[in-house]
Order: sequence, then structure tokens, then C-alpha cells
Amino acid sequence: MSGSGRKSHYRKSVTQKVLDEYPEPRESVDEIVCVLASRGSNIFEVLHTNGEVRLTMLPQKYHKLIWIKRGDFLIVTVGDAEMDNKGAVKSLVLHILYKDQIKYLRRKELWPSGFINSEPGWLDRQRPVEDHPNDEASHQKHPEASSSDSRSIKFTQPSDAFYVNSNRRLAHVEDENNDLDEIEN
Repeated sequence: MSGSGRKSHYRKSVTQKVLDEYPEPRESVDEIVCVLASRGSNIFEVLHTNGEVRLTMLPQKYHKLIWIKRGDFLIVTVGDAEMDNKGAVKSLVLHILYKDQIKYLRRKELWPSGFINSEPGWLDRQRPVEDHPNDEASHQKHPEASSSDSRSIKFTQPSDAFYVNSNRRLAHVEDENNDLDEIEN
């Protein structure tokens, strides 16, 4: 019965450990980080509490069992930070943190002060202004592009959509009203 959804005992126990355990980071070895982006091949760009962005790797035991998205929090073990290779992976994921585990760490006062007001998905709500191509700052930088373009493209804001996929950037929608005006004239 292929495809019946059966899991081996090992895979099932790994999944249960991730979902049911309440891990605590070790003092000098582990850190809590936030995922900024996926680089592919189970390598992620993460933000540390000191503002430094590094690469981290998801171990083989989690492959095709646990998925990580942008804005999730992880407990990572830090390797040799003295290496100056910018593209080098410098940490390894020990645990993926979910809402209950984050609440537990906050109650025990183990949550880092750099992420004190953040929740899972906070990254999508606090995008920098430069990510929005339809804002006034981009029109001020390129006024000729916005005024001379006969076809306008409008970008939907996350608050306008019913469901926002947090793994994708803003979608664009072409304004068809201008096309109808051009045809009539």
C-alpha cells in the first residue's frame, strides 16, 4: 500500500520531538535566531539578536519532515565564528520553535531581548519601505518613470488580500482602466 501515509518509527519520533518537546538553549553554545530567507538545499539566512546575518543549515534528520519558512524562530548551535568566509555556513539548526515553545521560553525568561516584541510571522509585517515599489519614496526617486508610463502597474498590499502567502513578495496587478481609456481615444 504505497502512499498510505505510514512513517517509520524514527521519522515519527523526530516529528514528535520537534512538536512536543520544550527545548532550552544552552548558555554559551546555542542561540535563538529568526529566519530571513531560504537559500536552497536546506540552507537558511538567519538574523541573530546582535543584528548579524549568517547562514545556517538544517540537518539531514529533518529533511522532508519539517519545513521552515521566513519569520520562524530556531535554536541553532554556533560553530567557528572566527572564520571570515562570508558564504560559509556557521551554525546548525537544533530545534524549530513553534508558538507554545516560544511562550514557554518567554515564561522562563530565556527569550532574547532582541526579539522580545516579535511573534512568528513578524518579518512580513515589518518589511522595509524599499521593498514596496509602489510607495512615495520610489516615485520621488524616479518621477519620470511614474509620470510618462501610460500603463500603470499596481502592487497589492498585504492588508488588501484575504490570504497572504508569507513566503512570497508582493504581487502586481495591472490596471486595465487605463487600457480601456486608450482604446476609446
